[in-house]
Amino acid sequence: MRGGKKGWRQSGGCRVLIVVHGFLFSGWLSTVAAGEAELAPASGFGPDSTAAAESTSVTGEIAGDTARHTESTQAEWELGIGGTAVHIPHYIGADDARDYVLPFPYFVYRSERLNVDRNFIHGKLLERDDLKIELSLSGTPPVDSDDNDARAGMPDLDATGELGPSIQYTFREADDQIWRADLAIRKVIGTDFSRISNAGYTVSPQLYFSQRWQTDANTRWQFESTLGPSYGDNRYHDFFYAVAPAYATSDRAAYDAAGGFGGWRWALGLTRREGNFWFGAFVRYYDLSDAVFLDSPLVRREHSVLAGFAVAWILKANRNPLP
Repeated sequence: MRGGKKGWRQSGGCRVLIVVHGFLFSGWLSTVAAGEAELAPASGFGPDSTAAAESTSVTGEIAGDTARHTESTQAEWELGIGGTAVHIPHYIGADDARDYVLPFPYFVYRSERLNVDRNFIHGKLLERDDLKIELSLSGTPPVDSDDNDARAGMPDLDATGELGPSIQYTFREADDQIWRADLAIRKVIGTDFSRISNAGYTVSPQLYFSQRWQTDANTRWQFESTLGPSYGDNRYHDFFYAVAPAYATSDRAAYDAAGGFGGWRWALGLTRREGNFWFGAFVRYYDLSDAVFLDSPLVRREHSVLAGFAVAWILKANRNPLP
């Protein structure tokens, strides 16, 4: 259900950090380049196409592949450390926000059938010329209602996990430029780490654009942009925007969210790979002016902006087949 107990806060800081980390790097960062010959730009701090639940998410989950797979079947990996600073609203439409400054492990694994990167675990279900279908995982962090004015007195928002296929059709790829149409469909569950609940489904079509360029032998850049609407069923929108009668007040009416259109999102991302260092920045904009849940008392803003920056140091890399 929508409201979690306070228990997640007593379950250990490490567990909470893992949830927040998973949210940050699966909700917003675009997926890493999938195996260029020299592990070229392992970039990926960009706009998310499948955005984790469009709550504080994002998801985002910022989620388009920034490069195509090569024909090589060799498994490759990179390992490093990094740090990120991000600013996000508690959920899309909230007027309360929070800032994170966190370390994160930088890990990339690429093989013919499986990719693991800073954002997602990708299992390739199908790849044919311009069409690719992947299975990806994402999520959002919990929200403490004591820290959110609109939700004061209500149960906390549980963390969420999302799983589903991402269908990607590339209709133009030339001169380090990619134009693609994506469609992500995901099942969402909520959890406070002691139980799970059904949080509905999301559908996120989007247009994806990527441009790469190289300024010298060791410096590579990538710009990404995504634009598209989001949709959710009533259970998903209830998870973030419903108010049960028991929590209604004089200035917060009871509310039951409908399924349907969840607003527009536009994201921009820029990454730079220089030797063993990787830098990334992104900004995401959400427009809820026509969303079906706009009249929820929990929606305090029709427009939300998320932004972040990250840097990573790649310590080791293996470009040979793994045993």
